[in-house]
Amino acid sequence: MPIGNKRNERDPLVPPPPLVDEKGVVPPPPPPPANDGAAMPLKWLVAIIVLEGVLSLSINLYNSWLLRYLPGFKFPLIYTEVHMLTSFVGAGILIRCFRAAPLNLEQARAVGGKIALLALLRGISISANNYSLRYISLGLNKVIKASVPIFTVLTSVLCEGKTYSPYKVGALLLLAMGTMVSCIEPGTIDLEHMGGILLAGTSAAVGGASIVCTSLLLGKGSGLGPINLLFYFSPIQAAMLSLTLPAELPGFLSFAHEHEVSVWLYVFAGAALAFAFNMAAFLLVQSTSSLTAAMLGNVKIVLIIVLSEVGAALLGRSRLNIFNVLGYTVTILAGALYTAINLHERGQLQGATHMLGAAQHAVGRVRQCVLALARSLRSASVAGGARASGDRGPVVGGYSSIGHGR
Repeated sequence: MPIGNKRNERDPLVPPPPLVDEKGVVPPPPPPPANDGAAMPLKWLVAIIVLEGVLSLSINLYNSWLLRYLPGFKFPLIYTEVHMLTSFVGAGILIRCFRAAPLNLEQARAVGGKIALLALLRGISISANNYSLRYISLGLNKVIKASVPIFTVLTSVLCEGKTYSPYKVGALLLLAMGTMVSCIEPGTIDLEHMGGILLAGTSAAVGGASIVCTSLLLGKGSGLGPINLLFYFSPIQAAMLSLTLPAELPGFLSFAHEHEVSVWLYVFAGAALAFAFNMAAFLLVQSTSSLTAAMLGNVKIVLIIVLSEVGAALLGRSRLNIFNVLGYTVTILAGALYTAINLHERGQLQGATHMLGAAQHAVGRVRQCVLALARSLRSASVAGGARASGDRGPVVGGYSSIGHGR
């Protein structure tokens, strides 16, 4: 073969020589691509998203019905205790059966104080949230809980000295305003309703502090993940909450004596829903991007509010007024705006930017078409009016001259 036609062939079984930089150093291999759900078949990804959404709606609506509308069942602390034990069992199954996270008890002992603080904060947040459902609707509860980012930012500023952009602060102020307007109830002050609002607000405030504590425990180099952290602090939560159970235990035992089978069905049905939801949420986080999870969270809040208020209206227990509707709308929009700003500052909105640009272009085209149609209709109306006026004859003093020539 002529030299000019010889190809630079290489044995495919022999690896290529490593590339070096200008200093002759072999660079490290590139990191694996982030898991954004693209490797999973679309039908399974859609199934996971739908399953997580259905379970999230189910557990929220079920808790609201059980703790507010079921006659005689007024035991949110015992119900919360069962949920905490369920979280412990669920995390254990994920670790043991699915190898979802490592188990290192020595590591847990090293940060035992922070884990105990997290257990206390989360226990107060969950208990106050479930207790509030006895007195306020699930829709109002979710709107108040949407204010969690406000308390998260305040806690991180006080404890970590963090600073935030003016855009994020503005979104949080709008969120606070929407939450306050949502709680307005004209007329006589209902102490139970106000108590439910205070309990939900306490849950949001303590929940915001628990998020900061969680971020500190899950920081770089900690070796902890959300699954093994849940496994560590869930039994501590249950142990702390057990100190408050004597306040509800006599009433619960009396209710259980009257409803021997149904009471356990009520409690363990909620526990089963909580376990299934935790599993689906774990799969969703593993299978989608943070942008998808954040947007789905906002969609779920809207659906929960709408369904809960529709259900309350059908039961004749809706307390919605114009202020509540306005506050709900502002809160939802502010929450979506805060999520978008947060993801934009992390650099995770590149894909959504193209979608937003295409949507804005489509909206602009639709607006142009509507304006063109309106101009056409206006021109046709003016032309038609001119022809009609010419047929009737000249108009004098606001009246047509036809028929008035006497």
